[in-house]
Amino acid sequence: LEEAERKAKEEEARIAAEKKAKKAEDARLKKLASQRKEREEKAVEAINSILMSSDMGYTLLAAIIAGEVEGVTFE
Repeated sequence: LEEAERKAKEEEARIAAEKKAKKAEDARLKKLASQRKEREEKAVEAINSILMSSDMGYTLLAAIIAGEVEGVTFE
């Protein structure tokens, strides 16, 4: 009986540890997604600023459309 209780407690502890690890991983992934979105928004703002403020804007826009700007896609 003591062995069964010990195993049950170990199983409960294992499940609790797994839940805690999953929650931490979910929080980490959510933070990464948020950071990525923030970087993308800043990139769009910077590109829009360039497009609106200089003749180079058309050249940049053409390069983005042609896929020549690394890390930036035209949708």
